[in-house]
Amino acid sequence: MLHRKGLSQQRIAKNLGINRNTVKKYLENPELPGEQRKIRKWKSILDPYRDNIKAWLEEDVSYTAT
Repeated sequence: MLHRKGLSQQRIAKNLGINRNTVKKYLENPELPGEQRKIRKWKSILDPYRDNIKAWLEEDVSYTAT
């Protein structure tokens, strides 16, 4: 929209506080801004023990697990 108003890529980048190459990327490929980014759920090495840890913490309410 800013580009259609006649603003240069450099001016758009400055106004938005982003790199001018990012502006160029989105101007060259207009369907990118509408795409949803994939959200990754990183796994923890403690995931297999999560239930045990939770039970231990519920047993000993004075333990703060810090």
